[in-house]
Formats: sequence, C-alpha cells, structure tokens
Amino acid sequence: MLLGILTSRNASENIEAFEGMVVDLYAAPGPLWMGGDTWVGKPLLSTRIDDLGHIVFSDVPEGEFVLVLYLPAFEVIVEGLTIP
Repeated sequence: MLLGILTSRNASENIEAFEGMVVDLYAAPGPLWMGGDTWVGKPLLSTRIDDLGHIVFSDVPEGEFVLVLYLPAFEVIVEGLTIP
C-alpha cells in the first residue's frame, strides 16, 4: 500500500478543495510529456484525493514509481518512489 497525505503551511487553504482530484502512479521512468495537456503512457494505478487529503493506492507491487497529482492549476510530479 502507498499512502500520501496532503497538507498546507497556509492555514487559510482548505485541503478539501482538492477532493476528487486524480492521482496517477506510473512505473518509472514515468509518463512522457508531449506538451500542452498531452501525456504519453498509461498509469499503473489511479485514484482520487479523498475529503481528508489522503491519497491511497492498494496492491502496489515492488518497484520504482512516479506519482502525478493533477491539481487545478498544475501537476505535481514526485519521482523516485521506491517500494521494496
């Protein structure tokens, strides 16, 4: 299992605003960005951010991964996630 928790340093930001946003997990080296809104590559797993800001992937195999959070104004890319 891979669990992520979103938080903010800014107390005025409401983490619930991210509820329902898509989060994809790709096998490394991850997706290729083709420009604009175009990504090439299929995610290994996909989930959505819950109302508490949690990201949960179940049944994650061993390996190295790239996590992509699709937020309203930009994507957050986390590389080098390793599940031993």
